[in-house]
This record gives sequence, C-alpha cells and structure tokens, in this order.
Amino acid sequence: MTAGRTPSRVRSAAAFFLVFFPAVYLVSLGSGALIEPDEARYGEIPREMIESGDFLTPRLNYVKYFEKPPLYYWLTGASLALLGRNEYAVRLPTAVMALAGIALTGLLARRFFGPRAGLLAAVVLGSAGGYLAMGQLAVIDMTLTFFLSTGTALLMLAALGEERGWDRGAALFLGLAVLAKGPVALVLPAVVVTGYFLLTRDRGLFRRVVSAPAALIFAAVTVPWFLLVSLRNPEFPAFFFYHEHLQRFFASSARKAFHAEPFWFFFPVLLALIFPWLTCIPAAVREVLRGGSPETRKPLAFLTAWWAGILIFFSISSSKLIPYVLPCLPPLAVWVGWGIDRILDRGTGKPGSAELRFAAALLALIGLGLGGYRLFAPEPLLSPAACFLPAAAALLGGAAVWVAGRRPSLFSFCLLGAVSAAVVSSSLALIRSSLEDFRSTKALAMKALSLRRNREPFYSFNFYAQGFPFYTGERLVLVDSLGELRFGAYRGSEENRRWFIPGTRLRRKMAGAEEVFVVFEEEDEDSMQWISRGDMEIAARTGGYLLARNRRSPGSSEEEVKPE
Repeated sequence: MTAGRTPSRVRSAAAFFLVFFPAVYLVSLGSGALIEPDEARYGEIPREMIESGDFLTPRLNYVKYFEKPPLYYWLTGASLALLGRNEYAVRLPTAVMALAGIALTGLLARRFFGPRAGLLAAVVLGSAGGYLAMGQLAVIDMTLTFFLSTGTALLMLAALGEERGWDRGAALFLGLAVLAKGPVALVLPAVVVTGYFLLTRDRGLFRRVVSAPAALIFAAVTVPWFLLVSLRNPEFPAFFFYHEHLQRFFASSARKAFHAEPFWFFFPVLLALIFPWLTCIPAAVREVLRGGSPETRKPLAFLTAWWAGILIFFSISSSKLIPYVLPCLPPLAVWVGWGIDRILDRGTGKPGSAELRFAAALLALIGLGLGGYRLFAPEPLLSPAACFLPAAAALLGGAAVWVAGRRPSLFSFCLLGAVSAAVVSSSLALIRSSLEDFRSTKALAMKALSLRRNREPFYSFNFYAQGFPFYTGERLVLVDSLGELRFGAYRGSEENRRWFIPGTRLRRKMAGAEEVFVVFEEEDEDSMQWISRGDMEIAARTGGYLLARNRRSPGSSEEEVKPE
C-alpha cells in the first residue's frame, strides 16, 4: 500500500483506536482484588520498598527476594506512591507498558510496510486476547516485552542499515529489559540476530548491531544495580544467575524443572495468545512465501527470526510458563498486519472473507462456551454476570464480524479488533471480580484487621497468603511453610527467623492468653483443629480460604465474607 491510497480511512481508524485502546486497557484496571500469588506478590514487594526506603534489595514478606531484578518494582512503587495502595495502582504500570507496545508495533510496521499495515499491526496486537489479558495483570512479563521489543526493533533498524546509531538506542532499551527480567533479555536479541543472519547470510550484520558505544551504554544501564546489590548481598549472584536462570533453563529432568512442559507446549499457547487473529496467520504465511517486494523481504526475514527465534528458544527450555512467549506477539502482529494489508491489496471480494468468518465463528464459540459454563460446571467459580454478559457480547460481535466478512475491507478487520478487545476486556473485569472469593485473601485480611484487638501478628498456616501483607500492611508469620521464601528465610538475624515457625509453636501460641488469627486453606482445616486442640473459631471464610481465631468471642459466629 502506498502512503496516499486510503489516508483518510487509515487516519480515521487510527484516531478511533487512539481513544479506544486506552479506554479498554485502563478503565477497568481496579476491578477485582489482586489475584494470588502473582499479582499480590508484585504489589507487595514495591509496597515494602516504599515502607523501608530500600529500593536496592527487593524483599517479600520482609525477607530478601532475588528472583527478579528491580525495574518493575520501581515502576509499581512509583505508581503506588502516586495513587495510593490499591489494585489500580498495582496494575497501571503493566497497562501503560502494553499501550506503549501497541504504539511501538504500529510505528514499526508503518516504517517498513506503510500506514495501513501499521494500523493493522497495532489493531492485531492491541486486540489479541492474550496480550490484552497480560496487559491488565500485575506481572513482569509485559514490562519485559515492551523494553525487549523496543530494543529489538531498534536492532532491526540497525541490521537493515537504517542510518547509524540505532544500536545505541537498542543498548539502552535492552539494558532496561535486563533490569526488568534478567539476562534472558540479552540472550533473546542475540538469538534473533543470529536467526536473521542464518536466513540472509549478511556478513556485515554483526558490525552494524554491536559497537563499543552501545556496549558502554548497556553496561551503564545494567551494571550499577547488579554491582551494588551484590556488594550489599554477597549471596545474590549465585542465587540469581545460577539458580534462577541457568538451572531453570538447563534442568535435566521434569523433576528438577520448575514448570516442566513438553517441547511443543508453546506452539498452541502462542495461537491462543493471539486469538482471534490466528485465523489470519495462514494467509500471512502464504504472503511471506510469495516473497513480497524486494523492499519487504529483509524486514519480513527479520520479523520471522524475531518471533520464531523466541518461540524456539523457550520451547527448548526445560521450564515453561505461558507468559514466557509474550515477546513473540509484537513481531508476529507486524507479520500478520502486513499479511492482512496484502490481502486488502488484492481487492474487496473473496480475499480475507474466510479469515474473518473463521474469526467470527471462534468468537461465537467463545460466547457459547461462556454462556453454557454455569449450566454444565459442577461447581462454577464464575458469577452469572461474568458468564452471560461477555457471552452475549461475543455472540453479537461475532455476528457483526460475520456480516462484515462478506465484503472484507479495512473496516471489517478493524471491527474484528474492536469486538475482540471489548469482549476480552469486559470478560477480564468480570472474571477478576468473580474470582476474588477463590484466588484472593483480601476479604479475610480486611476482616482480620477489623476483629483484632491486640498487636499480635497474623499467622499463615501451611501456605503463604500473598495478599495478606499487601492489604494489612503487616508482615505474616509463616507456619510450616517456606515455599518461595526459603532463600530469604535462612538469611538474616535471629529476629528474622522467628517469623517462620513450626506448627508446634503455633499450637502453644493458640493455647496462650492472647487472641491469635490464622489464615489457611480449606484442605488444612483438620490440621488446624489439631493445632488449636479443637478450641478454634472460624471467624470468616471466602472460597477456599479460612480465617480462624483461638478465642470464641461472646455472640460471635462464622461469617462468609465478600470482597469489598
């Protein structure tokens, strides 16, 4: 497409999504409590940084926690300082990074393939179900994805000979990506560039993407924190670099791997993450195989090396989690956006109709699945509103896309993006609110604060209630549980170790004079009865979590609490 072919339609659609996507990503961020364990963890670490004033050493439940570098914690801490301690503030940095990633993707596609391809790439990414979902959850992966994608995009400009100096900008953003997630943010671009070299045999490639000034910029961004945290905490390097990265990637067996999955695991995951645009991938593949124009061959080769290289790298890894392949989505969205742009160049007749109608059918299936969920699930976790409202939106939206698919156009593909984003966003907001009872201890934390009449700390038995410290603003005593805090629990003073106790000590505590509150999971109720010698009151419960105390107050009774 040339720049002047449909400028008014592209500008109008771009203006719409410039307002629509921020509304979709930002308006409903505050719905629902922080989901445990991840969201609660990534809200609590920045909260403790603000409380302690120590922004160098991350801590969780007030013990050293070195699983990730600090950039995401710093961003979330700034949001908490500005907006207060609430769910919106915790999720806001992720949403901002997601929106920035959409803009980056659109600009990258526009530079190489024209304004319509740029718009379509941005629409594909912004409305992809997995990207939108991750863009509204307080997890680190979206921050990594933005900085990694920006750095790799600048490497792409350098690799393709686009002026000089792009490698220095790439070094800056890749350094920030390392501060967000660790050395993997440097390994992945190396994989991408190597893959591009294998596809093109460009002998001058490495000279264009790596330079001494770029190396200095990268070191200036990354070295200070890693050096300072290691000097203050000599145990950091071995745990962070070996245990958290090398051991996770090279685990020799499923037993040793942290999240073991088969090699092919990420291939269907990637298709699910880019829903509903997976229907356009075959068309994009056909267009790539046709070769495009001489000007597009190298950009397409780099994009292919980008998303395919990351996909293969994580598929080789022994440990696998769904968010790992999130960085595949921006280059894949550019790839798909270019493919749709080529489809539109072939006319408004049959080309594109099958892709749109298949996507409409997928939306309808999602709607039917949500609508029938409560009818067939033995113990449905989702509320009626969380099922039937998104189901109706998916069915109506799918019908609209089906009709529009009869004559494929820029409008019909933009309609698919708007419908997908609206359905996914509304579903997420309702599902988060519905899952509060089952995946959050917020309600129990608020209840415990309202009932406590002394300064006794709260106890968590046989698991770590991640949300409790965030919502109470206090440290938890962990009973018969270390989990991910094992590393920090064994370091520090004796004062630190008294916050990790065996069940026998809790038994003595509950037999004492002071009122004690304990949060635990429903499956451990019998064990708690033994610890309390049968003299235990269930003060409140929500979903699978219970709050107990050791002294029955006059007139008290068990209460099922609901999140506020």
